[in-house]
Amino acid sequence: MKQQKKKGQKVKAKPLPVEINKEEYIALLKVTKFMHHKVAFMLGFESGLRITEIVNLHKANFDFGNKEIRINLGKNSKDRIVNLPTSWQPQHISFIPLKCQQRALQKAFIKSAIITGLKAKKPKIHFHSLRHGFATECVRSGVCLATLQGLLGHEDLATTTIYINLCPTERVEEVRSKFGSRR
Repeated sequence: MKQQKKKGQKVKAKPLPVEINKEEYIALLKVTKFMHHKVAFMLGFESGLRITEIVNLHKANFDFGNKEIRINLGKNSKDRIVNLPTSWQPQHISFIPLKCQQRALQKAFIKSAIITGLKAKKPKIHFHSLRHGFATECVRSGVCLATLQGLLGHEDLATTTIYINLCPTERVEEVRSKFGSRR
């Protein structure tokens, strides 16, 4: 539950999240040395999982028939179902559960980001930027916010709407197309 702002109280600025795009994601995968790190990056970018959710995955969480992953006890002890990454291959399941923890994944991500030059371009980038990239790509692809909210496991839709601000071109084009169709 959000706290109410008191009259006269200053509002703390909240910067936009730092996300990566598809090209940057592919570049990261190309330079990442270990397959278990690649699988983790894949789950972050293509399924929108948090780093804690990735390290807590077990083979039983995967439903290959429905191309889904069940997240048990995600943030705020919530369960949800997300899509299996589109680039998932049968051999990837052999890396689940991951043989490393959060800190190792974060270090591997930063190392790959440095190699690709992404860290210099986006200094505040971190593993969670994969999840931000997933959300931004969903918005750009036209996924409705309510669906995205469920995929990300957000309790409040307002948390999900921040990703709209990372897609200004799409917003402007949508407005132009709607107004342009009236003439």
